Amino acid sequence: MLHAADDYFVQFPIEALEDGFLAWGMNGQALPQSHGHPVRVLVPGHWGETNVKWLAEIELLDEAVDGYWNSAAGTEPAR
Repeated sequence: MLHAADDYFVQFPIEALEDGFLAWGMNGQALPQSHGHPVRVLVPGHWGETNVKWLAEIELLDEAVDGYWNSAAGTEPAR
């Protein structure tokens, strides 16, 4: 589960993250705040809206749980 500083969270299968990467720069400059400074996650093959800006935490889970869009938006997932 990837958690953002703005309370957004999303879960990806580990296979999807194998091609994903953490971005902290853009066009040779530090990543702008509007694009997720200090770091954002980019997972190729997934909607850009699901890529986490302002990454705060990476959580490894043993089983799938509801993500941000499956639960009441903005609420904290059960842990």
